[in-house]
Amino acid sequence: NPSFETANALMSGCGAGCSYNYDIGIPGWTVTGNGGSFQPSSAYLTLQPQDGQIIAYSQGGTIGQILTSALQANSTYTLSVDVGHRLDGFATNYTIELLAGGNILNSVTGNSASIPAGTMATQTLTYTSGATVTAGQLLEIQLISAGNQSDFDDVSLTAITAPATLPIQNPSFEITNGMTGGCGTGNSCNFDIGIPGWTITGDGGSLQPTPAYLILPAQDGQVVAYSQ
Repeated sequence: NPSFETANALMSGCGAGCSYNYDIGIPGWTVTGNGGSFQPSSAYLTLQPQDGQIIAYSQGGTIGQILTSALQANSTYTLSVDVGHRLDGFATNYTIELLAGGNILNSVTGNSASIPAGTMATQTLTYTSGATVTAGQLLEIQLISAGNQSDFDDVSLTAITAPATLPIQNPSFEITNGMTGGCGTGNSCNFDIGIPGWTITGDGGSLQPTPAYLILPAQDGQVVAYSQ
C-alpha cells in the first residue's frame, strides 16, 4: 500500500469532496498516535493524478511498515516519500527513517512549512551498505510527525546491488603445467599439455613472453594463454 490508496472507511467529512478517518489504522502500515487516511479536496492539497486521491496523515505519531526484504550487502537504497503542506496551515516537523533490524540506517528531517502551501514535495534519502551485513535484518520505513499535522504519500524504496565478482579458476593463467621453451628468444611456453583450470581444444597453452613480444601490466603477472 505505498500510496495509501487502500484505506479503511473514511467516516468523517471535512468539506465538499473531502473525507478522512482516524485511529482505525491504515492497511499494510502500523499507526501509533493519532493518524489515518485522508482524502483531501483542493481546498487542502492538490495531489498529482498518478498518486491517487488518498494520503496518510499523522498528528504527533508514527506511520511505519516492516518490509519482507532484508538488508543486502553492497547495495544502495533510495527511499522517497511525498510530504505535504496543507493550504490551511498545519505545518510541523517531520522525519523519514530507513531502518534494518530496528537500527536506523539513515533519516531525513524537515518542516512542512518549507513546502509550497497546498502541494506535496518529494523528500529522499539514500543508504549504501557495506561488503558484509548481518543476515536477516528486515528493512523498515518510519514516517514520523512532530505535531499537527504531517501528510505523507507515494512511498518508494529502490535498491541497486553492486555487481559481484564470480570465482574463476586461474584467471590470469599464472599457474602452468611447466614451460618447455622453443618459442622465440627469451620466451618460455608450452603447448598441448593444457592450462590448469581451463579446457583447451586445438593447439594452445601457456606463454611467458618477453617485452619484445608483449608488454604485460605488472598486476597481471608474467604468463598469458595462447591459442592457435
